[in-house]
Amino acid sequence: MRVEGLSVQFPVKQGLLRRTVGHLHALDSVDFRVLRGQTLAVVGEAGAGKTTLARSITGQLTPQAGKVLFESKDLLAASKAELRLALRQVQLLTPEQLAGPELIASFGSAETKLLILDEAVDALDAVAQLRLFDELRAQQDERALTCLLLTRSLQLAGALADEIVVLHAGQVVETGAPASLLSQPHHPYTQRLRDQAADPTAHSVPPESGPLRGCRFRARCPQVLARCGEESPALVAVTGGLSRCFLHDSERDSQADGR
Repeated sequence: MRVEGLSVQFPVKQGLLRRTVGHLHALDSVDFRVLRGQTLAVVGEAGAGKTTLARSITGQLTPQAGKVLFESKDLLAASKAELRLALRQVQLLTPEQLAGPELIASFGSAETKLLILDEAVDALDAVAQLRLFDELRAQQDERALTCLLLTRSLQLAGALADEIVVLHAGQVVETGAPASLLSQPHHPYTQRLRDQAADPTAHSVPPESGPLRGCRFRARCPQVLARCGEESPALVAVTGGLSRCFLHDSERDSQADGR
């Protein structure tokens, strides 16, 4: 599955007439891909946009822009009949659906090709998580089951995923392989997720309304720069993946001065 430029906005309504006065940017040009038979983890606090992402993929809401390519077909451009047929191969599991004796059976029928776990693993104890991981790997080996793991825990993602995407306030802020991302995270938000245990009460910065300007993590960043409030950083190549931070410009400038 490949997601390209996925953007979702929700209208902000005010007053007795409930007039639209702006839009919340829940997802902002999100890109990633997950290969057949592998697990991609999307990590972020509550409010990062993980559930909006799951609902967009499964046709529960309509994004304003972007593509969701599954088996080479764009689900967002498919007819209702084509979408129904494609979604028979996709299973979305939430915490309410994944518990107790139904743990193993929840992987669905042989028709399922893409399994989306929307924080369904986070609340399980360590023993249940190990059982789920073992069954997931077995299903991936047996029938190339693909998994999209949406979680608040960077450590959990590192234990299961082949690749990690870090989502903050609707934006991808870092990507990389688990080993490199956990040992040397490049974005300050990823560093925060790594250094702090998963807190179920922690929330990402709320989606912004109106024109987007500046880094969305700047209010909580210990390394904030003056330009962080004026410019929006782009994803740039770093060792092991991509990161959205102006600190990498400073690092490259320092390296250049040292040559």
